[in-house]
Amino acid sequence: MKTEIIVAIIAFAGVILSALAAFIGSIIGQYINMKIAKEASRDKYALAALDKKLEIHQIAYDRTWEFPTIAHLPDDSEEKNKMFNDNHKWWRENCLFLEPKSRKAFFDALWNANFYKLYLEDFKESRDKSTKEYEEKKRELYRRWDSLFEARRIIENGVSKPLIKYVEETEEYTAEGKKEVKKTKK
Repeated sequence: MKTEIIVAIIAFAGVILSALAAFIGSIIGQYINMKIAKEASRDKYALAALDKKLEIHQIAYDRTWEFPTIAHLPDDSEEKNKMFNDNHKWWRENCLFLEPKSRKAFFDALWNANFYKLYLEDFKESRDKSTKEYEEKKRELYRRWDSLFEARRIIENGVSKPLIKYVEETEEYTAEGKKEVKKTKK
């Protein structure tokens, strides 16, 4: 009788241990599935963001081709005002999708195109070509003109490097048992 009780207890303990192992396995499986789902969700979001960023960079690049036209139109022309306002509105609505350097280059080039005639007039008023002021205004005028074309190169470079940077979070415990979250860019 004692032997039967011991065998029953051992069998019951085996059943309990099997159930416990299955329960722990289930928890581990769910944890792994959650991690995989989180990665898949992040990848899906990253690809959607990448598509949008590429689209906006392409449109920005295309719009920079209008800047020399804007620069040469008369300041009081409706066409110039419309082109400037359309580009400025587009920039305000989409600038956050541009890489920071592309965002600044587009805005600066648009601004320089819009006011180029004013800079040119200011330069022409510098009659004495032998002065330092004349040379500085000339360099500044050329810099502003070049920015209309440099914006394209900067936008091209903005899409040639990765537009999405992953940040992976890992949890670690210190020697004191405190949980720390470390973020690593990938």
